[in-house]
Amino acid sequence: MKSEGFFYGCILLIISLVFAYVLWQVWDGPSQISSTDDEDETQSGNQIVRILLPIVIGMFALSFILISGVYVYFNYIGAGIAAGGALFSYIGILFITSGNKKKKRCTVSCLGYVSDHLEQEDSENRVSYVPIITYTVNGNKYTLQGDFGGGKNAIPQIGDTIEVFYDPMSPKVAQSVHDRKESKVFAIWFLAFGIPMFLIGLEICMPLERLYWILRAWFLAKWK
Repeated sequence: MKSEGFFYGCILLIISLVFAYVLWQVWDGPSQISSTDDEDETQSGNQIVRILLPIVIGMFALSFILISGVYVYFNYIGAGIAAGGALFSYIGILFITSGNKKKKRCTVSCLGYVSDHLEQEDSENRVSYVPIITYTVNGNKYTLQGDFGGGKNAIPQIGDTIEVFYDPMSPKVAQSVHDRKESKVFAIWFLAFGIPMFLIGLEICMPLERLYWILRAWFLAKWK
């Protein structure tokens, strides 16, 4: 059983290295074109990296677990719960880092107004709305689509005045005060669920006392 795990672990490690190389190329591309001020392409590349990064890290972790053979000691239900908690926590951290990055860049504020609502429908035919905000900087008019939507009464109404933060060097890069607040709320919720879920899953996967004795036996065998 361990030999099969080692074999599949090696295959997964090779696949992980290929994915890591592709991810590096995707990440390196936007960093090179950022000097051309192509905001859409840069943000698209960064978003792909943020989505694929935990998958690649998980593939590496799984390959090393298979190669080492320690998977035979794991409780798979606990491992699944821990993985879910890690994913929730990662999403929460993404909200925090993305929000902080936008906050550092968009340092100047102005007043805009909600000019429209964008209607969106999911696979279950549930409708949500995203505010479309119009603001003016140095006589130039810009339009900003909100990052967070909801029911029609849960978002700023058409005609409402709203504060907009923008990049003084590139005013089209902006964020509304509504999105800043929602980003913090989502980060708190994901972390509040993710961290306890990860710790509980880790305890189910392998009790700390058992983990201690396994690590102790491993170190004694290595340094004997």
